[in-house]
Formats: sequence, C-alpha cells, structure tokens
Amino acid sequence: MCIRDSYGVDYDSATFAANGYMSPGRDGYQGPGTGTPQHFPTVGGPGGIVAPVWADLAPHRTSPYGGDIYYYHDVANDQFVVQWDQCAFYYAGGLVTYQLKICNPDVWATPTGDSEFYIYYKDFTGLGVMGVGIESKNEEHGLEYYLDGIYDPTASVITEGRALRITTNRPLTSSLPWVYQVGTPVFDDSSGNNNGIIEQGETIGVRISLYNGGMAQAPITKAVILDTTYITSMGDSAAFGNIFPGATKYNAESPMRFRISEACPSDAVLEVPIEISSLGGWYKTHTKVRIHVGGPVGVDEFDKLPRGIELLRTYPNPFNSSARVEILIGYDVSERVRLEVFDITGRRVGVLHDDYLQTGQHAFSFDAKDLPSGCYFTRLRASNLEKTGKLLLIR
Repeated sequence: MCIRDSYGVDYDSATFAANGYMSPGRDGYQGPGTGTPQHFPTVGGPGGIVAPVWADLAPHRTSPYGGDIYYYHDVANDQFVVQWDQCAFYYAGGLVTYQLKICNPDVWATPTGDSEFYIYYKDFTGLGVMGVGIESKNEEHGLEYYLDGIYDPTASVITEGRALRITTNRPLTSSLPWVYQVGTPVFDDSSGNNNGIIEQGETIGVRISLYNGGMAQAPITKAVILDTTYITSMGDSAAFGNIFPGATKYNAESPMRFRISEACPSDAVLEVPIEISSLGGWYKTHTKVRIHVGGPVGVDEFDKLPRGIELLRTYPNPFNSSARVEILIGYDVSERVRLEVFDITGRRVGVLHDDYLQTGQHAFSFDAKDLPSGCYFTRLRASNLEKTGKLLLIR
C-alpha cells in the first residue's frame, strides 16, 4: 500500500515511533530529545512526521501488564491502522490510547491525491508535554494543531472520543462557507520607515488572498490581526466583500496593519494571527502568516500582482485538430469567468470554462475535430471585463 503525505510525496514504508508519531521511510531519529515535541515545521527533527501524540511516552512502564503498539493492515478497506495502547507519559504521568489510520490515496480519493489520515483518541488520563501536527519531508511546511498546552486558534480541544481527519477534501456540510488563505502574503512598510526592511518598532501592512472552498457565499467578509507578545494590531479591518463559492478575494485597498514590538529579538520569525469573519460575525475562522524581522517586505511583489483578465496565447495557431488556450486571472477578479469559442458567423461552438477561478494562469483545451476549417474567435468574460482572440483552423 502506498502512503502519500500531505505534500505529495510517495512512500512504501514508514517508521512508527514509541514516542507517538509516524514518519516516512526509516527516519533514524533516535536518542535523547526524541520525546520532546517541536514546532511543525522545525528543521532537525523527524522529517515528514504525522504526530497524533508526539511525547516522551513509555509503553513499558504501564502496569500491571505494560502498554504496547499494535498495527493492522486492513486489506479489504485499503487502510493501515496503528494503535498506541495504554502508553504512559514518561514524566507527567497519565495514560493515552489512540489510533492512526492511513488511507490508500488510490482508493480513498482527495483533490490533491494525498493520503487521508484519521486520528482517534480513545483514552486520556493525563495530557503531558506533547505535540499534534504534520510537516513535509523537507521540514519546510507544516500544520500545527497543538503544542505544549497551546492550540491553533481554529482547533477543538483534544478529549476522549475526539477524532481528527487530515485531508484536502472539503467539509461535508454545504450550508456554510469555507474561507481560508491561499497564496503568499505581501507585506509593506509604507506606514513605517519605508526602507523595505521589516524592523523592530515598525508598523507593517499585510495583504492576503482568501478563497471560499465551501458551497455557500461568504457575505461581507472581514479580517483583523490579533495581538501577540511582539505583535500589536492597529485595529484595521480588511474588507474582502462577498466571496462566492470557488472565488478568491484580495484586500488590495485595505491592508491590515500591525506594530512590531521594540523588544522583539532581531532576526526573529514571528507568527501573525488573523481572525476572519463573515455572516455578520456568525462565521469565524483563523489563519496566520509568518514574517521575518530583518527581511524584505515584498512591496515589489504587490506591484507585480496581476489585475483584470488576459488572453495570454493560443497554440498552436494555426492548428489542425486541437489548441491550448491560456488565460490570466487577476487578484481583483471575483466573478464567474466564462471562456467561449465562436465561428465567423457568431455561432458559439464551445464553452471551455464557466465557473470561478483563482488568481493566476490557467490553460484550457479546445477540441475542433468536428469543425470545418476556418477562422474562429475566443472570448473571455468576467463581469464587465472582456477579451477576444483569433484562432485559425486548417485541415
């Protein structure tokens, strides 16, 4: 059975550690400190980790018979199950029993083709120093659910009977929006000293893109930065307006601002928490961005962001059977995008796309095998924006 981690890497073997985590292949991570959880991600730990309970566990100390770690390959359902059973926290005391279930990605499909991971917490008689999360094999990306008493703002409390599902599938409910951050945040210090460097004591602005992956509209969506030890929000509320299902919005005109404390260490990497709200505040979720104190702000990135719509190119052109049509969607486009093909009489002969699109480049194939030779026209529309192009079909 293949294991495909949440970052698209395939493995045919895995390590299951007594200290409560799984890592792909043979990780060789051993010795003092292996039971001390780290942030997700952190360089220098077990790469590619999936951690239901990363802690200093001691299955052998559980009385009267001792704890154990069991595994079962459920061939019929294409799943692999590992159970840490009655494992003691080495220093803090208390016991934990939980399962990690890994799904074959070729059978249990996800939009990104990754394996789904299910975590089932059965028994908790103590919650010691522990971490819950995942990270990529190169230790550059991760998802941190819980670490040493601190939950992610969007996380539910870990209790007996709680289950977690790590997946790229959308939530099952269709009655709510599902708003989350996509793309790279862009920072600027135009409200600070405007030298292009993120520094202590400076006010920084940030712009982000939000995508609605749910089935319901997210009306009057706003976002605001929350305070931390070294971050003080300036109270600016970023206005994203109405985000329709499948659409992306960018707060180009209303950056969120925050001030970095003078006491912040130089060269620090800070997490900036952001609260997102919609439906008059009834719907709330959270995200966070990271900044490097002493690093560049990225104003040039903002200036280069695409706007509007563009027909980039069609190739081959002329063509004799099928052609590839490439388009560009700007950050400011949140309406449905329609790409059509017409013949020289104005008759529509194809609809290549009619839905929302994220910011960036997209390509569509035009199959003309049943059409006669001649001149055809592509038309790209989004709200009141329109672009046209020409195609020449030669048999």
